[in-house]
Amino acid sequence: MIDTSLFRFRTPLQMRWSDCDMLGHVNNAVYLTYSEQSRTEYCNHLGWDWHEHGIILAKVEVDFRQPLLYTDKPFIYTRVSRLGNKSFEMETLILNEKAEGHELVANIRSVLVMLHYKTNITFVIPDEIREKIKAFEGSDL
Repeated sequence: MIDTSLFRFRTPLQMRWSDCDMLGHVNNAVYLTYSEQSRTEYCNHLGWDWHEHGIILAKVEVDFRQPLLYTDKPFIYTRVSRLGNKSFEMETLILNEKAEGHELVANIRSVLVMLHYKTNITFVIPDEIREKIKAFEGSDL
């Protein structure tokens, strides 16, 4: 059984037919799109101002646990697991939720860096963003 208690952001995953191969499995590259979609929705939920507070993906790791099929009904759980100076880490779980419990499909860890899109310069996570994340996560990141 997967413990989702640390994850305060949960959203259903809407798969597209084009996400799958001819056997009905979601293609491994599409998991990165799902992770991006989830972190974008997470940031939007916090009221993120994308023009003022840009981010760029610096690193991503995916642990594939089992295939995701087009007929599955998955959910994505997302959280900020670490706040650094200019960067932060997000963890995303893709779970197939069934009557008998959650099945872990993939665990994705991403490192994101604050970046001014116009100047292409990194910057320290603003206190406003840091406080929004801490308030939402309910922890001492």
